[in-house]
Amino acid sequence: MDIDYLRGVGIIPDPADNDNRAAEPGPIHLLTQQRVVASRRPGIITHRCDVALPPGSLLQVDANTFVCGPELVFVQIAASGNAAATLKIGYELMGLYTLRADDQQEIVPAEQAMTVQSLTDYLEQLPPTRGRRKATELLPLLCEQSRSPLETDTALMLYLPHIRGGFNTERPLLNYRIELTEQAQSACSRSSIECDLYFPKARVDVECNSAYHNSEQQRRLDDERATALAAMGILVIPVSIPQIEDLDKLEAVARIITRRVGGKYRPRAKAFPVRQSMLHAEILKDFEKPKDKQAENPQQEGSEAPS
Repeated sequence: MDIDYLRGVGIIPDPADNDNRAAEPGPIHLLTQQRVVASRRPGIITHRCDVALPPGSLLQVDANTFVCGPELVFVQIAASGNAAATLKIGYELMGLYTLRADDQQEIVPAEQAMTVQSLTDYLEQLPPTRGRRKATELLPLLCEQSRSPLETDTALMLYLPHIRGGFNTERPLLNYRIELTEQAQSACSRSSIECDLYFPKARVDVECNSAYHNSEQQRRLDDERATALAAMGILVIPVSIPQIEDLDKLEAVARIITRRVGGKYRPRAKAFPVRQSMLHAEILKDFEKPKDKQAENPQQEGSEAPS
C-alpha cells in the first residue's frame, strides 16, 4: 500500500494540511471481488463484493486507482451504520456542504455528490447485496440541498416519523426559493427569498440560525425577510443550536407545523421516548465542541512521560 501515493491523489489526508490525528492513514477500506486473507497490517480492512456492480459504482481517480461512488458508499454505510448516522451522511452527500476530516467541524461548500433520483436509479440496478434493503428503506427519508449539519439535523428531527424518533411533520423543502409578491418585495427590496426548511402545506419557514445571525446587520435582514414572508401568509420560525439541544423547544416547533395543516401532534409509536432519545443523541454529536488537544495530551515538550 503506497500511502504517499494515496495522499497525492487526495484519498487520505496529508499531514502537511492537517496537524491532527485525522491525517493519520486508516482505516483504509479495500473492496475486493474474491475472498482474501485478512491483512494483518494495522489500518487495512478488506470487504468482499462478488455481485456485478451497476455502472457508476466506481469512480476512476487515475489510471491505477478507483474509489467507490457516492451511491455505493451510501449502501455500504447503510449496511454497517445505524439509521440516523446513515441518514446524516445521505443528507451530506445530497447537500451543498461537506465537513473537514478532522475535529474542527468546519463546513466547506460543495456540489451535490448524488441526488434522490440518482440513488433511486442506482438501487433499482443494484443486485441483492448487503445494505441494499436498508438503503432502500431510508431513501424516502432523504432530502436534498441541505447547506449545513444544523439544517440536516433540524430536518431529521422534525421530518422523521415517530417510529424513528422524529416529530413526523410533513416533508420540508430545503433551501427552497420563494418568489415574492410586489407587496412582499416592498418589505425587503428583494424579488425572492430562500428558505432553509420550507413546509409547503403548513406554509412555515424554519430558519436555522447559527452564530452568524447574531450580528446587528443580519438581525435586521432576518426581520425584513420575516415581514416579507408574513405578507404572503408564511410563518417564519427561527431555530438555533440551543433549541436543537432542547427536545421540548423543538417539539413546540413541530406542534406549530402540525397545527397549521389541521393536524394534532400525537406520537403513537411504541417506545417513542426511547427512539427519540436515541435519535437526539446521534444529532447532538454534530454540536459537541472539539476536544482540546492540550487537555487530550497534557504532556509538554521536554517533560518526562509518566511511568
